Amino acid sequence: SSDGVVEVQLSGAADAIGELADAEPFHALARRDLVPADLSGSADVMVSARVPLELGKDDDVFWKVTARGTDLASRKPLEGRRFRDADVTIVVTGDAVSIDGTAEVDGVMAAVSLAQPLTRDGSNAPGAQQAAALTLDRDARLRLGLDIEDIVSGTIDAQVRSLPDGTGERYDLDLRQARLVLPGLGWSKEIGV
Repeated sequence: SSDGVVEVQLSGAADAIGELADAEPFHALARRDLVPADLSGSADVMVSARVPLELGKDDDVFWKVTARGTDLASRKPLEGRRFRDADVTIVVTGDAVSIDGTAEVDGVMAAVSLAQPLTRDGSNAPGAQQAAALTLDRDARLRLGLDIEDIVSGTIDAQVRSLPDGTGERYDLDLRQARLVLPGLGWSKEIGV
């Protein structure tokens, strides 16, 4: 048996690329309650497909889409968060989506990573993993609604990861560059400790 290989390379505005991503059979944007006009930025996309050249072998089709986006943004929130200035690589196959790169999330720059398994019909399957690494200075904490300046000053490096069973998130905080003060206890920690 032999396979045919198709490769297509596209470059353009994110909303135009979004039109293709939302077409049959992908519906990538509709699954996230987005329309192409919600997107801005630009992308370079490579679509690869390996198709059996024998009749009746439709289940053996393999396809992969790799998009490298620059200055991507969405007018609508994704997963409850606002994204902009994203420089990310998005890889989509029939059984998973992954996103890796940097983005401004709710006004704070972060390194982002997402891995989402997909079911055969393209909907989300269990086992998603999300992670973000960000540096929270005073301005970033305030943008996120964390008004804790009476006990924390300086910079906090944060790693946020989804729990494997999807029941919550794990936060790892590096407080070495932060000053902590607990006035009611008379305790403090200086920067660098």
